[in-house]
Amino acid sequence: MAQLMPCPYPATCPNRGAKHYPGSEAFNACVLSHQTATPAAAAAAAAVAAAVDTPTVAQLSEIADIGGDQDDYQWARDAGYTHDELVEIAKAAGHLVGYRGARAAGLGHAELVEIAKAGGDLDGYRWARDAGYAHAELVEIAKAGGMVGYRAARDAGYTHDELVEIAKAGGMVGYREARDAGYSHAELVEIAEAGGNLDWYRLARAAGVAHATIVDAVTVHGLPADLLNGFLARMRRAPDADPATVVFEKVVGVPYG
Repeated sequence: MAQLMPCPYPATCPNRGAKHYPGSEAFNACVLSHQTATPAAAAAAAAVAAAVDTPTVAQLSEIADIGGDQDDYQWARDAGYTHDELVEIAKAAGHLVGYRGARAAGLGHAELVEIAKAGGDLDGYRWARDAGYAHAELVEIAKAGGMVGYRAARDAGYTHDELVEIAKAGGMVGYREARDAGYSHAELVEIAEAGGNLDWYRLARAAGVAHATIVDAVTVHGLPADLLNGFLARMRRAPDADPATVVFEKVVGVPYG
């Protein structure tokens, strides 16, 4: 004898989810009701999803596959930015939180894609634009690798051309502080091109080490570029030390406590 079974489709069952005998009239009516209701329910759900622009599983997978953070993506979608826009900015290596903030500040999608493709940080870009610096300038500095710290340096009075040059030399970090301490642009470019960290340079100079002494360590005494920062740290702590001896000690690996 057949056993009563739980209703398989209680949400659409004409008998309100009561148990059925398999194959019974009530069971068949339950199945038919479900089959009839499913397309309409699916269409209604799709309409609601479209109205609130709910990301699909496929869209979330796509954004994850190209390196986008799904939470940041959802946050940007909630703010009204489209899937296609977010895919494009993620492919350009733009951070989706920075993108939302920049768009909310009134900056255009095309501008942000260009700056992201140039390697620029979108938050740094927005802050610089807020200060009145031009998109073209920021694309140039981003391509040179100098977006971080750009606005602060410009606000301090240093020119766009100076910052592009120092960024290309790899010395954007510590540049403004070194200039503020009185060291010249030409000196800082020379040190950055030699592989020196400008914060360590500034500290060594403040301790009394001459610019020529640092340059000579590389050009005269043959200090490898990857040891220059160690040389600066050593000379900062002992500014009266013989530079040639310090170079020798750094090259052969003599420890200095």
